Amino acid sequence: MIFERIPIKRSIDIESANKKLSDDDTYLCWHTATTGPPWEISAQEGEMPQLVCLEGNTPFDFYFAQNTFLIQGEKIGKRLVSAEGDIQDFYGDDVEECDGCMQLLNGKYECYDIIYVTKWDIIGSIDRGDSFRIFASSNYMSIFDFIR
Repeated sequence: MIFERIPIKRSIDIESANKKLSDDDTYLCWHTATTGPPWEISAQEGEMPQLVCLEGNTPFDFYFAQNTFLIQGEKIGKRLVSAEGDIQDFYGDDVEECDGCMQLLNGKYECYDIIYVTKWDIIGSIDRGDSFRIFASSNYMSIFDFIR
């Protein structure tokens, strides 16, 4: 119980997150269930989200939870993902080139951005999904949140 009360990562409020969103490499991010990449991002609150692949210091997400994250990172390329789960990496910024690769692969792939995450924060009260830790704080993550 003592270790449950030691904060490792504190959550931030949505107002603080919105202030940081003006930076070029900062996005709102959340986990999603699709046949493509498991993450969606938005550069501004209310903007249409897009599916992306995250690499690097990716946010820690709880099973069956609905948390929103503020991530900082840079786009490092594209990833081609098929409906069957096949993956082809394409490290380039040219969308036309990426579309050309998709055509060479018979159009069976969708093209998604790859973002290399350098820093992340969790926004608002923390949803722990299917966790039975009823005494865990909703304002910060403890060491037990990072143990699987």
